[in-house]
Amino acid sequence: MASNPAYIHPQIPDPTVITPPQDFHIFAPKNPHPDFSNDVIQHTLRLKAYDPLDLSQALCFAIESRLSNQQTILDHLDLAERQLLGTVMDRSYSNLRLTDGERSDSLLEMQAIKNLALEFFPTFNKMLFGGSLTEYLKDVQAYNFDALKASNPTHEAVTENAIGWYQEEERTIYIRTNPPMYDFAGTAATEVQKYLTIFVHELVHTFFWAWGCKCANRCSQDEVLGNIFGQSGHGPAWMQVMHTISQALEKDLGWKIDTGMAYSCEIEEKNSGFKFPESMLNSWNMRRINFSQEDWKLIPKIWYNVHPCVTENPPCRKIQLVH
Repeated sequence: MASNPAYIHPQIPDPTVITPPQDFHIFAPKNPHPDFSNDVIQHTLRLKAYDPLDLSQALCFAIESRLSNQQTILDHLDLAERQLLGTVMDRSYSNLRLTDGERSDSLLEMQAIKNLALEFFPTFNKMLFGGSLTEYLKDVQAYNFDALKASNPTHEAVTENAIGWYQEEERTIYIRTNPPMYDFAGTAATEVQKYLTIFVHELVHTFFWAWGCKCANRCSQDEVLGNIFGQSGHGPAWMQVMHTISQALEKDLGWKIDTGMAYSCEIEEKNSGFKFPESMLNSWNMRRINFSQEDWKLIPKIWYNVHPCVTENPPCRKIQLVH
């Protein structure tokens, strides 16, 4: 079992921390879930046991309470961990460190991505998740999108044009090589920034896969969405955690990063048939747009270089971040 997150706040937060929309109806659970924060205190955490909404509220409250008390997400880190985080904004550390000289080889690049993620994992785990993922992430692997598409064209990562995924059985995060460019602090992201952004995105998925109950419609559920976990794993619980982490990283580290929330909203709406209310999108600094293929042709090409999951011939996007 994963190590207990010793400094996740012991109190269940005010429910207004994550407020479901008016049409978001939670059914009474047939099998009541244990209390996550109470189990943290009692050192009795149980895998796959907790209501995703409870997990979201507790983790967001742990982060937000530190910020409101004039603390930062760095307060529990040692000097070496803080220095490691400082390299992310230093462009002299912008490229992947290949293990065999400077030869640009795909296998070496994949190994470098793995090394980068595993180097930062202990710090991210401690800083953002209270150490709760220690036993639930065993490996990180990089993959080539074109190679995966050729060998398995129906793979979900191919059909959804994903930049990564978490494989629960293997307890492994997969990260796509050469992903679409991300916007990082208003400029095109470096290699290191891109891959770490994807890694943080997938760590949030890992958190919910580790501790969230997968009882689907037997427990907390929405009449349309199915449950708050989401049909693609990008439901309201995940979105609120991702937004809170993104805000904390920007405030305390200067990391103004695009963690793929807008694209994730679109994927969730497509898979579930659920439409996120405008009030909820606004709370996550997003808005709904109605761009057609013709509209996209009018946008300068530089736009494509700083937004994720957009190509020369993009699909009709429906949601975007508000910068």
